[in-house]
Amino acid sequence: MSVQMDAFTTEQLICLMYVSSEAKSFTDDELIDLLLTKRPRYRSMGITGILLYHEQTFVGILEGPQTLIQEVYEGICGDCRYKDTSILHLEPIHTRQFHDWTMGFRPNDWLVAEMTPGFNPLMRNPKWSHEDSGVCSGRMFQFLRKFHTVGQPCIALKSEQA
Repeated sequence: MSVQMDAFTTEQLICLMYVSSEAKSFTDDELIDLLLTKRPRYRSMGITGILLYHEQTFVGILEGPQTLIQEVYEGICGDCRYKDTSILHLEPIHTRQFHDWTMGFRPNDWLVAEMTPGFNPLMRNPKWSHEDSGVCSGRMFQFLRKFHTVGQPCIALKSEQA
């Protein structure tokens, strides 16, 4: 299969979707700090995607060169702030669906969050569409839509497989 090569590398691009739980409760300030820390790092690595947080659960999509995505995912698995991290979907991709890496969650103060570079207000709108999310595939979009709605990705994944 032919896949897109990237300006950062000649390596195959992949899309990895994962889920994890928080090991400790995150405050809005900690979530914003996570966004402000990860976004420049991922941008410099040529990684795009989205991270959504809802009710102690993170669902993330990472796009980029395979070795870099593996490095980032291993870092997430080794980070003591998260637990029960697992890959939900992994696929080679022809083109990126995300132009940048962003993060969405439901903050207590929407104004502060929306002024933060890279904050994705996706979680504000209860009726978002495929175009809003820029998801890798229709299957992944359906999964994220269910996560957005009910905050229970495992239930959403099981219902997709049925």
